[in-house]
Amino acid sequence: MNPAVTTISIIIPTHNRAASARRLLDKLAHQTYSMALMEVIMVANDCKDDTVAMLQQYKAPYTLKYAETNGTGPAVPRNKGASMAEGAILIFLDDDVDPSEQLAEAHVGAHDNDTTVVIGYLPLAVSGNPGYYRLSLKMWWENKFREMSKPGYRFGYEDLLSGNFSTSADLFRRSSGFITTLSCRDDYELGVRLLNLQANFKFCKEAAGLHRDEVTDLNRSLKRKREEGRMDTKLWNLHPRITNSLQKNYRENRFNFLHSRRAWFMMNYPRVSDKFAGLLKSWMKIAERLSMRWRWHRLSYRLHTYWYYRGLMDALGSRDNLVRYFSHEPFIREIKKLDIDLEKGLAAAENLLDDERPEAITIWLGPEKIADLPYEPGMERLKGAHLRAILATTVSEPMTTALVMQTLKTKPAR
Repeated sequence: MNPAVTTISIIIPTHNRAASARRLLDKLAHQTYSMALMEVIMVANDCKDDTVAMLQQYKAPYTLKYAETNGTGPAVPRNKGASMAEGAILIFLDDDVDPSEQLAEAHVGAHDNDTTVVIGYLPLAVSGNPGYYRLSLKMWWENKFREMSKPGYRFGYEDLLSGNFSTSADLFRRSSGFITTLSCRDDYELGVRLLNLQANFKFCKEAAGLHRDEVTDLNRSLKRKREEGRMDTKLWNLHPRITNSLQKNYRENRFNFLHSRRAWFMMNYPRVSDKFAGLLKSWMKIAERLSMRWRWHRLSYRLHTYWYYRGLMDALGSRDNLVRYFSHEPFIREIKKLDIDLEKGLAAAENLLDDERPEAITIWLGPEKIADLPYEPGMERLKGAHLRAILATTVSEPMTTALVMQTLKTKPAR
């Protein structure tokens, strides 16, 4: 879309962080985007500090609106801000984001049409001596953005990150906005519905903001992981066809964890297993002091997995329900499949994918079948931009074999 004429609304939920909120408002005053086309809507959710008083007195060079809400999590204030928005493009930012001056302009410039969803770059700020936890968290974020930036990357519902993304106001309203019954994972759930509407996700590194998360530490992370376990059961009930990475991992490993002593104690004596988890956390501190990075990461993985399972147990209540949750095979509606013949040319195959946007494909090279790519719930429909990446990675081995066989068949005998 044209940044010279497109109106935008920047929507920011905030909760008891007046200093961070003011810093963000100050930074937005230096955007390269036209102040006449920009409005900022900050929604104070259940604030007990002086956030509202600050908003009442704040003088901005752009149109500033504010409102108050009471709700669990940021979904309620985000929806409230969207209901007040007059811009054609909605940009959602967290209140601890330090935006680059080009953030708004880059978001708008990346929108091709009303079905585009732009995910901005949001690296974690670290300074001084951050410790293993902050460094591992920064690495997780960077790896995620690195994957999204690869050519031909196929987006999924877990790629929608609500701290820095934009969508057209029309698409957001057609999606019915954020669900308000989830205390977390509400961005993932919105991602499912946007992809069901055939939205086109894009990553834009130029739409950058530094994530100045000043409150998350290991204790908060473990508490969050337990809450994610609880909310994933609700997400599964809402969208039973989607599968997260833990479900996939534990299916592949044949539910080994569920048969372990750790799982038995967790299900029968949770207080005992919680104390053991606390002991593991103490060992993590020792491992960091001794610079045992590998041991620290292994303990961190085990602890986060443990508290995720504790969240699942909070919601599901029994081992049988847990097994059923991980092994469910939901009914899959009739899906759109397509045959792609590479013998007709790569460009022709890419154009066909763009025209049809199938959910599953079978790849052929003339009479030779290369591979079946099955339906993957929660992933965007296949398009031409995906094909080269698929051929270079997922099906590279059978593709190479088919090309060799074709060469041998056509090579004249000596």
